[in-house]
Amino acid sequence: RIQDYIDPFIRFQHVDEDPRAAVTTTWTKTSSEGAPYHIVEAVAIHQLIHGGHNCICCKTFGSFELNSKYDTSFSDVICSVCGSVYAVWTASTTESIFKRLDKGNFNKARYFGDYYDEIRHLGRLSKMYAMFVSMEDTSYLPAYVFKINGVLPSLSGRSFNLKNIKIFSKVLIQPALGRHPWFSISLPEHLDFVSTSLVAIHKYFAGLVI
Repeated sequence: RIQDYIDPFIRFQHVDEDPRAAVTTTWTKTSSEGAPYHIVEAVAIHQLIHGGHNCICCKTFGSFELNSKYDTSFSDVICSVCGSVYAVWTASTTESIFKRLDKGNFNKARYFGDYYDEIRHLGRLSKMYAMFVSMEDTSYLPAYVFKINGVLPSLSGRSFNLKNIKIFSKVLIQPALGRHPWFSISLPEHLDFVSTSLVAIHKYFAGLVI
């Protein structure tokens, strides 16, 4: 029926999945393939906080802290001086990062409502930034940073699940440091990605009520 193609609540179907099982499957797969994005993001966050970097907004040296204040997906790291927030992501290649920069936007599976939850906490001089780490060469992982100018709603099949509507984000960006990397990281040698991932999953979900 033509209605089945027009009505998004008929066209799309949502399948519930156990969060722990989903994370375990994804992390094990990417770790086995040698592309552990979650480990790269963790190393990048550690480098940002402990590597002696200046905040892009207020230029303060060594002012970064891990976000423990706001439950949103747009602030992995916070500047303790000006309150600016940084979201850390990975990309498969440097070219894909530059394509986002040239377009001035990118789609991300971060909830649209999280953006507005985040900006409520921002001070008058605070800014939002997106940092992408290129995973093209695991021996050299450059991190590029963009200023987030705003976020628009982005619909997908999961947006039409009546039980749990999810509206994702189209993030509007501009370069913060041009096409130059902010810094680079490398993964620890001889690290067992799969074992490390499973330990992290166990610690996170232990005693967690889903």
